[in-house]
Amino acid sequence: MPAPPRIAFLRARLDEDEREAQAGAQLHDGEPADPSYADGIADLEAAGWEPQAAQRFNRYVAHFDPARALRDIASKRKILEEHGPERVREGWNAERDICQTCRYDEGLDTFPYGHCPTVVALAEPYAEHPDYPKDSEWAPT
Repeated sequence: MPAPPRIAFLRARLDEDEREAQAGAQLHDGEPADPSYADGIADLEAAGWEPQAAQRFNRYVAHFDPARALRDIASKRKILEEHGPERVREGWNAERDICQTCRYDEGLDTFPYGHCPTVVALAEPYAEHPDYPKDSEWAPT
């Protein structure tokens, strides 16, 4: 059974993020970026950056180094697994998949698989991605 659109979208974005983080890790031989990377600061200063701005930018980049990004991606994949499908029976012949973790919203109706608040929140940071649907169902809150 194919994944619901939001789940497929998230998996594709995490795959993209992982490829970028792995490429970035190769630049540092797999080691975390050094926030005091002197050559990087010198390069930014040579490009016209103020020294303090160059240092702040370098610290920012080092904070989101590839190793951290890969751990973040792995944790988001675990969350998606935790919010996987659970098949439920409705009536005599009807079945559908709901979120195995959230299961019920406040009105005691079920959250369809891929539509629980956790999965919706995981997709929201990608709202500017060209593949992110612009319909109201996907609108970030």
